[in-house]
Amino acid sequence: MKLLKFVVLTLAISACITANADPTCTVSASGVAFGNYNPLANANSDSTGSVSVTCTGSATATYTIAASAGTGTYLTRKLVSGSQLLSYNVYIDNTRTTIWGDGSSGTSLISGNITATSGGATQPSTVYGRIPSGQQTASVGSYSDILTVTVTY
Repeated sequence: MKLLKFVVLTLAISACITANADPTCTVSASGVAFGNYNPLANANSDSTGSVSVTCTGSATATYTIAASAGTGTYLTRKLVSGSQLLSYNVYIDNTRTTIWGDGSSGTSLISGNITATSGGATQPSTVYGRIPSGQQTASVGSYSDILTVTVTY
């Protein structure tokens, strides 16, 4: 009878250790590269990038990924080339209607669940960029912006 209590206690401790193993997560991203913008074109300039969450451990993590406004605001981000600006935005859906941000000002977060593994489990998400057509005052140049990506889990 004493042996049974010891075995049950040992199993209970092992189960608690496994259940409480917090995952460790990191985020990586590939930029949205638009290429050359034609200010006289009638069509929007669209491109995609990606952001991925990788978690190691043995538990399931619920995560959210936020993006900063960059230059401009969430609703009107700006690509910069010296003193020149070009409007653009980044979305979390392929119809380019849901702006990726921090959940404020009408923006949305990327979110999901990932079951961490000892070797690392990765959950990729596509982000969709758009430069609206009709920006005829755009000058020739290399434009860029930096968005800070934050993962919470």
